[in-house]
Amino acid sequence: MKGPGKLGFVLVGLAIACVPTPGLGQAARRERRPLGECLQALSKRFGVAIEAAREPGSIPGAAGRPGGPLLTWTAAGEAEYLDYVAIFEGALAKYPPALLRAAGLRKFVWCTGIVGDRVGRDKSGLFLAGDATIYLDVRIGKQVPGGRRFTVHHEVFHAIDFRVDRSFDDKDWEAISGAGAYDRRASASAPPGDRPTDLGVLERGAGFMTSYSRSEVREDKAELFACMMALPIFVESRMKDEPPMVRKVRRMEALIKQACPGLADDFWASPARDK
Repeated sequence: MKGPGKLGFVLVGLAIACVPTPGLGQAARRERRPLGECLQALSKRFGVAIEAAREPGSIPGAAGRPGGPLLTWTAAGEAEYLDYVAIFEGALAKYPPALLRAAGLRKFVWCTGIVGDRVGRDKSGLFLAGDATIYLDVRIGKQVPGGRRFTVHHEVFHAIDFRVDRSFDDKDWEAISGAGAYDRRASASAPPGDRPTDLGVLERGAGFMTSYSRSEVREDKAELFACMMALPIFVESRMKDEPPMVRKVRRMEALIKQACPGLADDFWASPARDK
């Protein structure tokens, strides 16, 4: 999609890897702090509303438009949400306040079973541009070390990317990959076998970080950003042998600096980001 469309919404989604850090989440599990207190503390710390779905919800599609709701989700259990506190907190703790503000997010919603019009299957995360909201499935990715935290980085990047020019187009990025590089687009109309899986498999070669990176430009960018946040050593190893990866990393650094001019010059070398 090139922009917010008729409803003012753009759906963007995915998820892979990183390591938990101590903090509110571990305290929540140890002391069984009420979920409401945890959400309040996280919202105050990161300056954005954070909600945990207590019942199924939906956002309807356009009137007279064929297909189901734009988005639906269901609720996870209290224990699952409490376990997710540390995952979420560890991911957002890597962002300086200015970079989080650059994402322009209004809200995070924790839930499960995210599906909808043009989605067609459960998603580990979705950025709803018109609502400045990120929906995160607290279940998908549990089997992959760091998978759920990777999803947070991926979706936050979609928000940052959209804020730059209210579009996900990037002809310069597409030129790095080459003509015809993105030929497996994830669309609701594509046969199931042609859709990339949610949890991208790490790759080597051809300038793509994961299998999901090949779906389209916006996902290639979000996957690289998430890898730069969660797997910096792997990214550096890929840059040694792949000129296209070097160009993409440099463009990503420039894009983030454009979105957040006040970002420290040493951000990508920050020890806090590599935890």
